[in-house]
Amino acid sequence: MTFWGGRRSRGFWPLAGFITLSLLGAEAKNSGAASAAGVGLSAGSGAGTAHTALTPATLPPGPRGGFTERAEDELLLFEVRLQGRTLSESFPGFPTKDGVLVPLGELCRLLGLAITTDPLTGRAQGFFISEKRTFNLDAGSNTVSVSGTVSPFNRAQVELHADDIYVDTRILSKWLPLNLEVDKLNSRLVVVPREPLPVMLQMARARGNAFSGSRVDTHRYAVIEDPYQWLETPMVDETLRASSNPPDSTPGSRRTAVVQSSTYASADFLKLSTNLYAYGDSQGERNLVATAGRRSPDGTLLGPLHATEFEFGEVFDPGLATVSGATTGTGLFVTNFPLNSNLFGDKQTLRGNLPPGWQVEVFQNGALIGFQASRGDGLYEFREIPLVHGWNDFRMVFYGPEGQRREEVQHLDNSTPLVPAGGFRYRLQAEELHGGLGGRGFFLGQYGLTDKVSIFAAGSTVHLTHGEVHHYATGGLQGRWNSLSFQGTVTHANEGGDAEEISVGTRLGDSLSITLKHTELQNEFISDLFLPSFGLVRNRTELELTGVAPSLAHPWLTLGVGLRRDGLASGGNVLQLNPRIGGAFNGWFLMNQFSYQRSDLPGGTTSSSYGSLLVSRFFGAFALRSEAAYTVAPDRHLKSVSTYFDAYRFKPWAVQIGLTHDIDSNENRFATAASKSVGRVGLSFDGSWSNRAGWSAGITVRMGLSREPRQGRWNSNALTVAPYGAISAQAFLDANSNGRRDQGEPSLPGAGAFVNGVVWPETSNADGVLYQHTIPVDMHAKVLLNPSTLPDPFMQAGGDGYTFVPRAGHITRFDLPVIQTADVNGTIYLGGPEGMKPYPGISIELLDSTGRVVASARSAFDGYYELQNFPTGKYQLRIKKEDLERRHLLPAEAKQMDLTGKHFERNGVDWHLRSAAVPEVIVAPPVPEPHGSRQ
Repeated sequence: MTFWGGRRSRGFWPLAGFITLSLLGAEAKNSGAASAAGVGLSAGSGAGTAHTALTPATLPPGPRGGFTERAEDELLLFEVRLQGRTLSESFPGFPTKDGVLVPLGELCRLLGLAITTDPLTGRAQGFFISEKRTFNLDAGSNTVSVSGTVSPFNRAQVELHADDIYVDTRILSKWLPLNLEVDKLNSRLVVVPREPLPVMLQMARARGNAFSGSRVDTHRYAVIEDPYQWLETPMVDETLRASSNPPDSTPGSRRTAVVQSSTYASADFLKLSTNLYAYGDSQGERNLVATAGRRSPDGTLLGPLHATEFEFGEVFDPGLATVSGATTGTGLFVTNFPLNSNLFGDKQTLRGNLPPGWQVEVFQNGALIGFQASRGDGLYEFREIPLVHGWNDFRMVFYGPEGQRREEVQHLDNSTPLVPAGGFRYRLQAEELHGGLGGRGFFLGQYGLTDKVSIFAAGSTVHLTHGEVHHYATGGLQGRWNSLSFQGTVTHANEGGDAEEISVGTRLGDSLSITLKHTELQNEFISDLFLPSFGLVRNRTELELTGVAPSLAHPWLTLGVGLRRDGLASGGNVLQLNPRIGGAFNGWFLMNQFSYQRSDLPGGTTSSSYGSLLVSRFFGAFALRSEAAYTVAPDRHLKSVSTYFDAYRFKPWAVQIGLTHDIDSNENRFATAASKSVGRVGLSFDGSWSNRAGWSAGITVRMGLSREPRQGRWNSNALTVAPYGAISAQAFLDANSNGRRDQGEPSLPGAGAFVNGVVWPETSNADGVLYQHTIPVDMHAKVLLNPSTLPDPFMQAGGDGYTFVPRAGHITRFDLPVIQTADVNGTIYLGGPEGMKPYPGISIELLDSTGRVVASARSAFDGYYELQNFPTGKYQLRIKKEDLERRHLLPAEAKQMDLTGKHFERNGVDWHLRSAAVPEVIVAPPVPEPHGSRQ
C-alpha cells in the first residue's frame, strides 16, 4: 500500500481530497468534534483511486505544520562506531534538553535495517532482523508499533526534518535491539547491539567473518578514467599576516612590523600530482618545499611494479626496525605497500600541513598522546606512535592563532595481514636529510608465506648523527594470529655489530592493549635507534600499555604507559617512563602526561621528570581549555598555567580570550582574538599584552582559491582547499536518455549529490554545474545524484553513480544526466452479476516499441496497480496473457500510451475484465452391452 504523499496520491483528486479533509478537520474542530470519523476517498474510471481512510490527525505533517528547522550552529556531527569500527565520520544529530536526536532513516541504512522513513507523511515503516518483527511509526498519532505492539511516545522526542525523521536515541534503544551511547565530548555515537545486526552479518560473510565496518552499498558505480594533466590551474591556500611586535631582549632593539606570507598550492604538473609550500617574511626568512609523484590505492602505477605510490622532492622516510627512525628529507621513494600503511605494524607516524602560528593535538582512541606547534617547513609530525593491537583511531585537533578550531580523523586496523599469501611488497627509499645530517636509503622486500605469516629482508645505508656511515642487512619474520601479533628481526652492520629483536603484541578484550619488545645488541652495534648517548647499549626492553575503562566503546577513563630500559655495556642503565591518564567526567575532559628519566651510570645517578595537565570543557557554544606545565625533578615546582575561553555564538565570528602566567619569569600574558572562518575570506584580528614585553597586534587574511573549469569562475573560500580534490558535475535533463548532453537539453539547477554516502550541502548553480572542492584524496570516492534535490518527483538519475580517486588540487569532471520518468496507475475491475468489483492479483505489463517489457506490476487487494520510474516514451500497456487464460477471462485489448512531452503521467487507467463463457461438459452415459453377449 502506498501512503499519502507517495506517487499513488499525485494528481488533482488527491489534492482535492487533501483540501476536503482539511476543511472537514477545521469544521470538526470548530464544532467541537475534533475526533470525527475518517473520510474515505474513491474515484471511478479516469480519476485514480485512494482507498486509505485519513483522519485530520493523520494529515501530512509536512504540508500541514511545516518541517522543524534547526539553526546551523545546533548541528552536531558524530562518528558512528560499531564493534570498534567506523560506519560514518559525519553522522548528523541535534541536541535536546536531555538527549540527542538522530536521523532514523540514515541510521537504519547504516545498520542494514529494512526501515524507511517519509518525513512528508511523518511515517516510518519496515522491519528489522526478520520480516516478522515489523516497525511502524506515525508522528501524526504519536504512536509506534514494534512487532505488533502499539505504544505512544513523547512527541518532543521526534522531529520531522526535510531530510529525515529525527528520533531521540533513548527511545530508539527501546524500540530496536541496540543501545546508542552518545559521547558529545569526542563527537562519537557508539552502537552497542543486543543481538547481531544485518550489517554485521553481511560484512562477516563478505570478508570471512571479519567485520569491516562499512555498510553494504547496492548501487552501481561507473569508473571515471581521470588521466593526469601536463598542466592545470592549481588550488591555492594563501595566508597573509601583518603584525606589530614588541622589542626582544636584545639591548637597543625596537618594535618591529612583520609581514608574513605562506602559500600552499597543489595541482597536476607534468602528469604528476604536485604540491608546493612557500613561506617568506619581511625579516628575510624563506622556505620552499615541493613534492611530486602519484598515488594509487589499487596498485596500478609503473606497469609491472604495481606500485601504489612513488614520490620525489620532500619525502617521508618511515624508518626500519633496529636501524633508523622516521624522518623527512629531499629524495625519492617507490612502494607497493598499501597507502598510509606502516611497514612493520607496531608504530605509525602522522604528518601533515600546519601553517605558521597553528598548534595541533593528536588523540589515539580517545586519549591525548601528543601536542605540537608549527615549525618553519609548515608541517607537523608525530613520529613512531606505538599502535595498539587492532583498531586505532587518530583524531587531530588543530587550533589557529586567532581562535580557529578544526579536526581530522584517520583510522588504522593493526590486525590485518600486511602481505597476503604469495604476495610480495617492497619499498625503495633514498633521501638527503636537512641541516647537513647526511643521507640514508634502503630497499625492503616482504613476502607472504601465508595470510598470517610473512618474511622480510632489507639492505640500508645510514649517515649517523655523529658523522659515520653504516651499512646494514636486516631480515625477519612477522605474523598475526587472532589477537596476537609477533615479529622477529635480525640485523648485521657491515662496520661491526649485530642486533636481535623480538616483539609481541596483543589485545585483551576491548579494554587493554599490550606490546612488549626486547632487543639484544652484540659487538658494539650502533644505529640511528641505538646511539651511544650514555654509552654503548647492550640491550633494550620496551613496554607499551594502553587501557580503557570500561571499554573502547565509551572511553570515560584512558590509561597509557610507555616504558623503556636500556642496559649499557658499561654496566649502567637508563630508564624512561611516560605514563598518561585521562578521562571524561560529566562533560569535563582531563589528560595528564608525565615523563620520567633516570640514568644510573658509573659516574653517578641523575633523574628528571616533568609533566602537563590539560583540562577542557564544552558548554554548547562555549569552550574552556586550560593547561598547566610542571616539573618534579630535579626540583618540584609549577612552571606555567594558561587558560583559554572560546565563544562560538557570535556567528560568523569566533572569539577567544586567553591568559598565561609563566612562574619562572613572572610574566603575565593576556591575549584575545576574533576570527571568521566562513564565507569567501577568512579574517582574524588578534592582540596581546605582557607585563614584560608590552603589547602586540596582528591581522591575518586567509583565502583558498580554486577555478571551476567548465565556466572558468574563480571560487574563494575561508577554509583550506589545496590538500583536497574537487568535482565539477554538470546536471542536465537527458531528454533522449543517451547519457550525454546533446544540443537543446537544459541544465538543472539545484541538483545535489551524495559523496561517499554523505549528503553534500552544495547544489548545482543556475547553469547546472555542481562544484565541490573538499573531497578527501587518494581513496576511492563515490558520487550519487541525490534524487530528493530534483525539482520534479518524476525525475531520477539517468545512470549509475560514479567512482574515482581524487587527488590534491585536481578537479574531476563528469556529467549527471537526469531523465524524466513516467507513471501509470489505475484499477482493475471484474464484472459480474453484482456489478464491477476490484480484482486483485492480475499482472499488467508495459512494453516498448521493440516488445521488451520495461515495467510490470500486480494489482493489489483493492485492484490498484502502479508502474513507476520508467523513461518517457511511447508504450503499449497490456494485461498479461497467462493471467487471462489461467483465470478464464476474456481477452483485453492493449492500450497505446504516449508518455512524452508534458504527458508523462496517467492516472486512472482502469481495466474492466469479464469472465469467459465456460462451455458445459456433457458426460455421455455408458452404452449397455447387448443382452446375451457374454458366454
